[in-house]
Amino acid sequence: MSWMLLQVYHKISENADYGDVMAYDTLIEFLQLERSFDRHLRKRPVGHRLGRLLRLHLNNYCTDRSSKNKLSEWYADQPALQERLKLRPAELGHQDAYRPLDYLDEAAQAAILNDCLVVLVTEFGLDLSLLYADASSSYFEGEKCALGGKGYSRDHRPDRPQVNYDVGVLPGGFPARVGVYAGAVPDNRVIDQVSDDWAAQHPGERTVLVLDRGMSLLRNRVRIMGNGQGFVAGVKVDGAIRTLVLSIPHQAFSEEVPLPDDKELLKVVRRGGTVGVKGRDVPVMNHIYFNPAEAKRERQRREQRIARAKAAVAEVQAQIEVGQLKKASVIRRRAKQKLKRHKVHALFTVKFDAQQRRVILQPREDVLAQGALLDGKFVLQTTEMAWTSEQCLTTYRQHDEAEKVIQWLKQIVPVRPIRHWNDQRVAAHIFLSILACLVMAVLRHIARQIGLKGGVDTLRHLLRRVKRVVSHVHVGQSVIPQVSLTGLTQDARRLLTHVGVPLPEPAGVAWVAVRLDAEACPEPRPEQGRRGSRRKDAQMTLALV
Repeated sequence: MSWMLLQVYHKISENADYGDVMAYDTLIEFLQLERSFDRHLRKRPVGHRLGRLLRLHLNNYCTDRSSKNKLSEWYADQPALQERLKLRPAELGHQDAYRPLDYLDEAAQAAILNDCLVVLVTEFGLDLSLLYADASSSYFEGEKCALGGKGYSRDHRPDRPQVNYDVGVLPGGFPARVGVYAGAVPDNRVIDQVSDDWAAQHPGERTVLVLDRGMSLLRNRVRIMGNGQGFVAGVKVDGAIRTLVLSIPHQAFSEEVPLPDDKELLKVVRRGGTVGVKGRDVPVMNHIYFNPAEAKRERQRREQRIARAKAAVAEVQAQIEVGQLKKASVIRRRAKQKLKRHKVHALFTVKFDAQQRRVILQPREDVLAQGALLDGKFVLQTTEMAWTSEQCLTTYRQHDEAEKVIQWLKQIVPVRPIRHWNDQRVAAHIFLSILACLVMAVLRHIARQIGLKGGVDTLRHLLRRVKRVVSHVHVGQSVIPQVSLTGLTQDARRLLTHVGVPLPEPAGVAWVAVRLDAEACPEPRPEQGRRGSRRKDAQMTLALV
């Protein structure tokens, strides 16, 4: 009896993405999005089901959004996804990439997001008591979309047509609504539509909207209260609010806000007020916060601006002395421009002494005194009269959840640039981008439940490294298939397991032991075509090791 060890070689037939595509598609199934697509969209007369096609689109948005023209090419490189979707890449045509977007109208988008909220409330216990609202914009590569227009560009592309959109985010970073507007619509007009839509879609819920200063004009707050909702809003220190803050002496700021040790000291004063809504006065609470450290920094920055402005005005004086500037009106205008450039034009009155040919900057002491009183102070206004100053401040600071979702839209999905020219497809493109952000938010929530730290981008890179390798072990005439995962770290395994992604068993074939029955073997004969080699025509038993 004898044994012979034969080295086994693997022939790799597939090395493709697995961790990220399987995780995203599993979460899309968890949110029941394909069923929602089929349920709320009009039936497509011919071709593949819309729900399955939009599921494919959403996977593409989550992993690595490609051009619609190259959707079938991207899908052809995703064998793991093909096994789940049962769509053949060769059967996906140009219309399958574009036409599904035409069915995602505004009513369907709202209904699909509502279905997602039902799943999140049921599975994660979310409530709708808070909604962080924010707005942003993106730009077009083209000129033919009616929705695009000239407006403020947050992407530093004022040369391109813009489209605006709002995002409503629940605590935990879960996107819950989206609206699309023309590029010329300002942010403070968007919030009215947010409040109206949310009140119509969730009539039984009293939601507190959290707004930053750019979206909280008085008429916006009146609109929110008129819809039976509440708000926590940063308000600009002007008008009546400015008068209120100036009437409070520094000595009144004696109550400290409990904050973590790594936060700067804050003091607060509360003053009640009322806002007229539909013929009645609704009580509101103004929380006026004072940060002594920030007040010192603002005073230093103002002094630096004044010094730079005086140096710039000295240049004008030098031009007067050499005779380059002679006319008094031109000299005053030039000096005012220098002050305005350094944002101190409201602090000085510019005069020109014609006899001495000298520019005189006369400080406006009342304005300087008011600026000193306003240093380091900001105001939060809320309808929640029972909330403490700490709760109000903490809730307002969590508004960055909405800002993070917008950051995902711009850097991870990404939503820009927009290359659709049809208004309906532009809105559908932004909606699918929001759904991709929702899938990522669920992934981050699951990661936090199992103790994994890091943001969405960190988790994406963790899963993107996981590849599926399909190989075949060749032993003589026998071929043994194997499936293994590369890049599967312990954290990636834990995350994929909790998401619900099936993981193949680790490869067990490394080499094969071949048993030869020496008594049954005839005499060895030279093998034709290979010098010095021998072949034994004996009975062999293969055993996996």
